[in-house]
Amino acid sequence: MFDYANGDAQVTYLGAYFMARSVGARIFTGQVSCSNETTPTYGLPQLSTLGPVTSGSILIGWEYENIGCGPIENIPPNKETDTHSKPRDDPRNLQNMDSFFRNDEIYDICGGKGCYIPA
Repeated sequence: MFDYANGDAQVTYLGAYFMARSVGARIFTGQVSCSNETTPTYGLPQLSTLGPVTSGSILIGWEYENIGCGPIENIPPNKETDTHSKPRDDPRNLQNMDSFFRNDEIYDICGGKGCYIPA
C-alpha cells in the first residue's frame, strides 16, 4: 500500500509513481492527478472496485485544495504548504492502514472519486 500527496515538499508524486510502477502496483479508478500531467497516472492499471483488494500493491494519491502538485524544477520546497504527512494523519487512511495490516485488505476510501481534501 503506497500513499502520496500532491504538493509534498519532501517526496514528489513522481517518485511515488516510479515506485508504484516498479512493483506493478495498481490504482483505484478516479485517482487524483496533477493538472500538468499529459498522461494522468502514467499508465498504471486501474481497478474499478472500491475493495477490498487482497492481493498486489495499491497506490493511493491525495490532493489538497489550493496546494498544487509541487515544483517540477529544483527549488526549495514551501514548508508552509508541505503535505508530506497529511495522508498518514487522515482518519480514513488510518482505518485503511489498519485494515491492510490486520486483514490484508485495502479499500478505495475516497469512493472512486479520488482523495480531494478541501482547504
